[in-house]
Amino acid sequence: MTRLSTKTGLIVSESELTSYPRPALKRKSYQSLNGSWSFVLFDEKNNIKAEGEIIVPFAIESRLSKVELPLLPNETLIYTLKFELNESVKKGGPLTLLHFEAVDYKASVFLNGHHLGDHQGGYTPFTFEISKYLHDGDNTLIVKVSDPTDTGLQERGKQTLKPGGMWYTASSGIYGSVWLEGVASTYIKDYFIQSDLLNQTIRLDLDVSSPTFNYLLTVYRGNEPVLVRYIKKQSTTLPLEKPIEWSPDNPFLYTFTLESKEDEVSGYFGFRSIRVGLGHKNKPVMYLNNKPYFINGLLDQGYWPESLLTPPSKAALKKDILAAKNYGFNTLRKHLKFEPQMFYYLCDVLGMLVIQDMPNGGIYNFRVMSLNPTLRIRRYDDSKYKTFGRAQTSNRLEFIEMMEVNIKRLKKHPSIIAWCPFNEGWGQFDAKEITQIIRDLDLSRLIDSTSGWFDQGVGDFNSVHEYFLPLKMPREDGRIAFISEFGGYSLPLEFHRFNEKKEYGYKKFSTLADFEAAFIKLYQNKVIPLFYEGLGGVIYTQLSDVEEETNGLLTYDRQIAKLDYETINELFEKLKY
Repeated sequence: MTRLSTKTGLIVSESELTSYPRPALKRKSYQSLNGSWSFVLFDEKNNIKAEGEIIVPFAIESRLSKVELPLLPNETLIYTLKFELNESVKKGGPLTLLHFEAVDYKASVFLNGHHLGDHQGGYTPFTFEISKYLHDGDNTLIVKVSDPTDTGLQERGKQTLKPGGMWYTASSGIYGSVWLEGVASTYIKDYFIQSDLLNQTIRLDLDVSSPTFNYLLTVYRGNEPVLVRYIKKQSTTLPLEKPIEWSPDNPFLYTFTLESKEDEVSGYFGFRSIRVGLGHKNKPVMYLNNKPYFINGLLDQGYWPESLLTPPSKAALKKDILAAKNYGFNTLRKHLKFEPQMFYYLCDVLGMLVIQDMPNGGIYNFRVMSLNPTLRIRRYDDSKYKTFGRAQTSNRLEFIEMMEVNIKRLKKHPSIIAWCPFNEGWGQFDAKEITQIIRDLDLSRLIDSTSGWFDQGVGDFNSVHEYFLPLKMPREDGRIAFISEFGGYSLPLEFHRFNEKKEYGYKKFSTLADFEAAFIKLYQNKVIPLFYEGLGGVIYTQLSDVEEETNGLLTYDRQIAKLDYETINELFEKLKY
């Protein structure tokens, strides 16, 4: 395998590692625990397999962790960190919160010999209140982790112990930021702001640790205060005169502060609306701010050669988003993973729409989920749990919990326009019920209930994948016609490919000129005509190469763009209303 690196991942500075991880909900009391920890890796017989230094928040399998070893099933990885509490956290209040952004998969956490608790789930953040266990000087934090990867039923996306083709190297252990936060006894846990374009109002929903509170809200347009109110209720509707709408072309963000005698947070929101309306040929399409909007997107799997599921830096995320934007794409479909909150913040700031997938779990059935759909056998009742690899009730409930937690924490980001619970039947179950759960959690977005196949007739999209046959309009059924995966043209480039001997893609090319000509032809002859027939959107596979997959518009190391930015941007002008 070629050891590839992105330019933004060659050197990761301490300031990069310790930067604030939650830009949409900030406090002054903060201490990062990212950086150098010690680790011991025990095999299944409890013998020491490896030990030394590991760099958090990078998975043990990754190069940036400085370890590059797999965490196998039945093995145990133990992290240890000694730290002293900084002054900002001490001044933040009597309570201290310990946050873990992502640990895959099972974690047991100990502080100064006390068992804080256990957590299960590689895609859900978790928090402990630790004030009564802290010492004035050194503190010892221990995290014990195990991960079955694809030998288990848990949500894992495309992680596998045997990478190849469309399955990728696992990311085990701590692979998200770890940090401390000092808070008052009454403090804001989270918020959501829903904008109403028709009535020019916002609804502020607060999740506060106590039922009784009094916060001063100040909303700013730039540096100018435009709304000042005391907030004493969990849900409050407020006027916002002459609001500036958020969109990819004008990603304007209002900022705000919420202050009480004990607590202070800052955040932001975008004033925008998403709904279904009529487009070309009176077909249903997405409306952004009450205007028809064509979803012209890329599949974005968010893998990195040096750091796997964890972005190597903020600059790396920004570079990917801007590459898509410079081509003229307006949407990224974040595929089978969640990103750090910095990604969604950058999409909010830069103006990039996001369709957010849920990571898949269960048992993958090649015949049902790949072979039969390729042969056009795409009708299954997804209440047949065993067929879809979801026979265990606990496994289904764990998926629902993961989905609910992440929708609640991410729905504050205006860039996210749709949720997608299931992709190509992987771990699919009860899509009708799951769609209703999402509706109950978030009425402000669309739902792509079953991307690819095994449609259950619910959600806002008739969502199909097509890699092998000529593109055509999905059947009309009153929902948005959406080709949510297509293309996948492959062009491996020497010295910029993960595996010099293996190539994975759906139509293969050997020169940049032929690759670009085929891409342009695909859009000119198929996508653009379908747009004028009422197609609601497309997602091309994909933004970048990933390991053996060579079907990206960028190489895996992000060193080469395979298409000319200006040429493609001009082409995409024809996909605008």
